Amino acid sequence: AFVASLVRHGQQLLGGKAELDTLTRQLLTLATAEGIEQLSVIYERELTVALQRAQNYRALLYAAGTLLALVAGYAFWAQRDANRRLEARVRERTGQLQAEVDERKRTAAALQSSEAFLHSLVENLPVHIFRKDRAGRVTFANKLFCDRLGRSRDQVLGATAFDLMPADQAKIQQEIDERIMADGHRSEAIAEPVTVNGELTYIDTIKVPVFDAAGECIGVQGMFLDVTARKRAETELAQVHRQLLETSRQAGMAEVATGVLHNVGNVL
Repeated sequence: AFVASLVRHGQQLLGGKAELDTLTRQLLTLATAEGIEQLSVIYERELTVALQRAQNYRALLYAAGTLLALVAGYAFWAQRDANRRLEARVRERTGQLQAEVDERKRTAAALQSSEAFLHSLVENLPVHIFRKDRAGRVTFANKLFCDRLGRSRDQVLGATAFDLMPADQAKIQQEIDERIMADGHRSEAIAEPVTVNGELTYIDTIKVPVFDAAGECIGVQGMFLDVTARKRAETELAQVHRQLLETSRQAGMAEVATGVLHNVGNVL
C-alpha cells in the first residue's frame, strides 16, 4: 500500500498535479548520498511494515475463513440433525395418526354393525316399540307400531297421544308418562284397554324413562304387545264356563261340569 502510494505520488509530481509533502521535500533537498541512503532506509522500513500488515491481514482472513467454515459446517450438521429428528417425529406422528384412523374405522364399522343389528331387531320383533320426548312427541316408532295405527312413519313422528288416540285415553297415557319422568321408575300395565281406529284392543305395556349422558330424564320409551286375541279368548272361556256351570246346576252335574271346564282350561 505504501509503495503504491509512493508510485501514485510520483506520477502526480511528474504530471504537476500535486504538491510535495513535507517529508519528500526535506529528503529531496538532501542531494547527498547520505540523504539518498536515509530515504532508502525510510522506504524499506515502510515497506517492511506494509508487508507485515499484509501478512497479518492474510492471517486474519485465514482465521476468519476457518471460523466461517467451522460455523457453516456446524450449521449444516445441526440442520441435518434437526431434519433427521423432524423426519423421525413426522414418521412417528404419521404412524400414530394412521393407528387412530384405523381404530376409528374399526369403531365406525362396529357401530354400523351394531346399529344394523338393533334396527333389524326392533323392526322384526313382534312388539310395538316407541319413544317420546318430554313434550310427549313421538321421536321413534318401529314399523309394527306405525302399522297398528294405520299411518306412515312420517305421520307418526312428532305426533302426541292426543293425535293418535281418543282424548280420554291420551290423557291417561300423558299422566303415566309424566309420572315416569318425575320419579324415574318404570310402569307396567297388563291387558290395558286402548281404542285404535275405533276398535277396542288390549295391550301389555312396559314404559321406562330415558336419560341423557348427564343423567337428565329426556323422555319415555316403551313397548307393548297386542293381547286382544288372548283377552277375547279368556272372555269367551269365562262365558263358556259360566254357561256350563249354569247348565250343570240345572242338570245336577256341577261336579262333572267343573271337571270338564278344568280340562278345557288346560287345553287352552
